[in-house]
Amino acid sequence: MSGFIFLFLHFPDIQRKVQLEIENAIGHDRTPEVDDKHQMPYLQACIYECLRYQSHLPLTAPHYNTKKINIFGYTIPPKTIVSKYICIYQVHRNEPYLVVRQTQ
Repeated sequence: MSGFIFLFLHFPDIQRKVQLEIENAIGHDRTPEVDDKHQMPYLQACIYECLRYQSHLPLTAPHYNTKKINIFGYTIPPKTIVSKYICIYQVHRNEPYLVVRQTQ
């Protein structure tokens, strides 16, 4: 939540769009329900973007494969740790893959 509040303070136009979407989908006369999220795609996109932008964890946890796989011609046997730690901050800001570019 603190990340959401931080971003809303810096992007009040986005905060207003989210507020309008919530008001249109839910109104003021009832409490939100889980099924309401399908009526609020902009809010969902903002939640995903907040998670990407904030990078709450600095590194990934080790992962391993459960079966033999082939990657670019290399055979990786089962239970092999493919990558130990990856900097999530850098992955989330890899310029060729950014959907929205930051403007200066």
